Amino acid sequence: MRAVAKRPALTRVNPSMRELELVCTAALTGRTIGDPVMSGLETYATDDPSAETVPLKQLVLGQFYPAKKWPRYSVIVEVSANSKPEHPLYTVGVARRPSAVFEFFAPLFSDVPFKGMNEWEKQVAPDCKNRKTESSR
Repeated sequence: MRAVAKRPALTRVNPSMRELELVCTAALTGRTIGDPVMSGLETYATDDPSAETVPLKQLVLGQFYPAKKWPRYSVIVEVSANSKPEHPLYTVGVARRPSAVFEFFAPLFSDVPFKGMNEWEKQVAPDCKNRKTESSR
């Protein structure tokens, strides 16, 4: 998608624990959830995880996330709680991520460093706590 738009490639990274837990929560509850800390996560439901959806295009093409400041991305796919064997439904989470250095130091650059940094945990469903990536299982 980025190559067709003549944009530089992004680097795929493993999703963070926060992203995994929030996408899992979206899949279980049917809600659309974003990342309240870095604001780079979009979730959406689809029956075709490979489809080029509007949220995917917005994040990947960088209309709100310039590639120089947000050069990385992660993707999470969960089976939705509303999925049926004859008609599978998935919740997809796509996140644009800043550079690793910026992501590490970002809390220091806010108006009130670290304030409310863990508030996102309150919206995570109990069954989604402490999720692991496939590569770390």
